[in-house]
Amino acid sequence: MRMHLQSILLGLTFLLACNKTMQKANDAILVQTDSNLEEIIPKKIAVSPSRLVLSVGEYSQLSVNGIYPYNRTGPITKDLIWTPDDPSIFDVDSKGVAIGKKEGKSLLRVQKLGTATTIEVTIKAASVNQLIVFPERPKVTLKARLGEPIAKTFDLNVYGLKTDGKLEKLNPKDLVWTSSDDSAMSWSEAEGPIAKKAGRWTMSIKYGDLEKLLPIDVEQTPRAVDHLEAIESPIVLKFGDSKTISVRAVMNDESTSMDMSGASYVASDASQFSVNASGLLTATGSGNSTVKVRLGGKEVSIPVYIQEFTVTSITLDPDQISLRLGESKSFVATAHFSDGSEANISSAMVTSSSSPMIMSVTHDTVKGLGIGSANLTVSYKGATAQIFVNVDSPALEKLEIIPANFNLIAGRSQTFQVWGVKTDGVKYDLTANTDVIKSVLLNSFGEVLMGNTLRGKAKGTTQLTATYVDPATQKNIGGSALLVVSEPVLETITFDPPDGSLESSQPAGRFTDFRIKGLYSDNTQEDITDVAKISVDTYSLPAYSYCAKITRTGTGRVRAQGISPGKLKIIATYSEVSGSVVFTSTPKIVEALKIRRTDTTVNPNNMDKGTTANLIAQVTYSDGSKDNFTNGGGPNRTITWYATADTDVATLVSESDHKRVDTVYQGRATFDVTLADTDPLVGNLSASFTMSVLVPCADGNRRSFYCFFISPVGDSCTNTCALKRRANNDPRVYDPATSTYLNSGACDDILGNDFFTSFDPRVSYSPSADSAQPIGCSVYTELDVNIGLRANTVTADGAAPFFRRVCACE
Repeated sequence: MRMHLQSILLGLTFLLACNKTMQKANDAILVQTDSNLEEIIPKKIAVSPSRLVLSVGEYSQLSVNGIYPYNRTGPITKDLIWTPDDPSIFDVDSKGVAIGKKEGKSLLRVQKLGTATTIEVTIKAASVNQLIVFPERPKVTLKARLGEPIAKTFDLNVYGLKTDGKLEKLNPKDLVWTSSDDSAMSWSEAEGPIAKKAGRWTMSIKYGDLEKLLPIDVEQTPRAVDHLEAIESPIVLKFGDSKTISVRAVMNDESTSMDMSGASYVASDASQFSVNASGLLTATGSGNSTVKVRLGGKEVSIPVYIQEFTVTSITLDPDQISLRLGESKSFVATAHFSDGSEANISSAMVTSSSSPMIMSVTHDTVKGLGIGSANLTVSYKGATAQIFVNVDSPALEKLEIIPANFNLIAGRSQTFQVWGVKTDGVKYDLTANTDVIKSVLLNSFGEVLMGNTLRGKAKGTTQLTATYVDPATQKNIGGSALLVVSEPVLETITFDPPDGSLESSQPAGRFTDFRIKGLYSDNTQEDITDVAKISVDTYSLPAYSYCAKITRTGTGRVRAQGISPGKLKIIATYSEVSGSVVFTSTPKIVEALKIRRTDTTVNPNNMDKGTTANLIAQVTYSDGSKDNFTNGGGPNRTITWYATADTDVATLVSESDHKRVDTVYQGRATFDVTLADTDPLVGNLSASFTMSVLVPCADGNRRSFYCFFISPVGDSCTNTCALKRRANNDPRVYDPATSTYLNSGACDDILGNDFFTSFDPRVSYSPSADSAQPIGCSVYTELDVNIGLRANTVTADGAAPFFRRVCACE
């Protein structure tokens, strides 16, 4: 026994040592990482919720958290053991999902690697967790009274789906009903849901915390005929009388309508009476019958009684008839009854002719078949009447225009014929008869021209009429034909300027602007330049080539500009109509002659004293090209160069293809050139070229001229020189007696590079000059206007003590 106890103690000691070893290992892992917590034995575990309350059939997900050494916590999702105390009350699956099975209380034990906890579980009776309404999408149809809807109750059954899967019908009084519009739908405890007007409404149904939003469609029965009622029944008539049937429609909203515009009427016996589409009933016989009225799928039958009285006599109107052969005329037969009434019996009488070869009768119409006379007899219900009918030779009855219908385009014409038609059908041509008057009813749409021609004038519809007085009967006989005139159509395309102007020769480079016009069938003209399609023909004839450029100007014109000698056809197309014109381009011609400086310079009209320049005589052709005519260039061409002003300022020297200008003195030189050529494409031209020879400024970077004028010391240049813009200048005052600069002046504004002086420094001047001596500046503007600067301040003895030198630089 003692040995057995010792063995047990040794085993317990070993287990305790192992547990301490494992705990140390766990602690080491926890110190190193927060991951893999689920691999470690927790110190405690906690279940959420800590107290579980479920209904029968209800599910709930349980969660478990572990508490580890060093205040570590984390969820536990695996290696959990769930043990219900009473599985008949509830159960838990391996994932921690609990389900209530029956009412009661029990405990749940949860274990993880030897660490366990217990929570209390309460299972209540099954509860409602969803509302279900039948029908799911209710529709309610409302009737109406006098157009207004009649409120209607309807059934809605609300069920609760319980946690145990069973359905339980809920008492409507236990529910809270709320309508989206109480004026359209409501709920009362006594009647339940009530629909009041058409539309889609929503009913909110609440049960505890549960709510169901139910859409409900409410429509109103369309207004329709419920039945028809005869206002007068039966209808009593005498033969020949008429009466409108009186019926009203009773609608499904209990209103009534007398509108019978859509009704149909059917007579049961058409031999006794007739009825038209408007419900007018006319007695044509005798006896009893019915008429049926139908509207909106409903029908009502009305008895019709037609009284019969004895016919005492018959009268015919007219009492005699005269006819032309082939002519027809109608008559009226009236029966007189014993009650004093009368009726038209034309539809019920019996007629006959004493001579059918001369006269025929059909109902109330007689027709002449042969020349002679016959008697017409009418019988009705034992009474008879007779009239005399005379048939004479045929006469003109009407005029017939051929064709009977005209469809003309405005501006176009069509011939026509006029035929006379006799009563016997015989036709004869009256077209050439001058007594026939032909006219258009509305002459703004058409007109009759000479030779029986009809012309359309403007879009519209009217009639062509013809009238003629028959010499045999002196009756005015007429006829007509329909005239429909459509809009005018484009017939031809022309060019403006006229074709002749456009076809005249144009030298290469020059252009002609033209418009395109459309001439319509009614002789109106319209500018179609912007809408016409433009194309060219450069190959259909040997003489044609691509010798011109055709463009639109953007201002309602088309431009034809010559490129090289040749011809081409310009084609304009619009509305499937085309027009064309031939454009001719001749060789280019000389249009201008100018003298041009060819050496590179900023300002070609300025030169420094002592420098040279190259000039050429350049011509410009009509196509924009240029040529050098400096030394002639042709057998019949003469070029003459000469200087016209200040010939000693610069000289002109001939070179191989240009003229060289050598500058000698400061000033202005002008060169002219004339060109004489027997070729009419060149002709006689002239040009001129003027340049200024300037003296360099002191800085060497600018060009200048000298301007001397008389002025006292210290006088500002501002009033004299402020003509253009500020530029670099030399404002020092110069004394020619001592050839020294005395002091600086106040010349703030000087002449700009647009001006030059005609002052010639080769002329000597005396310091004692008076105002009559030509000392000063003649300054010229760009327009060669001499604004002559000259000092106005001169000493009494005329002495000019100082000259001021101004260097005006470019």
